Amino acid sequence: MNTKTLTALVFFIGYFIGSFSQIVGAGFTNEAKATVSGMSAWDLRNDPDFKRAVMSIAEEECKTDIDPRTFKTWFYCGGRQSTYAPR
Repeated sequence: MNTKTLTALVFFIGYFIGSFSQIVGAGFTNEAKATVSGMSAWDLRNDPDFKRAVMSIAEEECKTDIDPRTFKTWFYCGGRQSTYAPR
């Protein structure tokens, strides 16, 4: 079996399993919810207090490295290194 056929087969099998799990209500992961205090993700994105809180955490806990030749960016938070870290 060639690579394109195998890729298509794997994709359709995954698509079928995902669709079937939604129909029977047995998902593999929990549904993500972005509500805080009744605010939707859109509301949070536009809320100045929420933005200020996220920025303060990002400034204290995270750092960014940039390759000046390619402008490729690596983002680190909480001591966890990006899988795309510069070498």
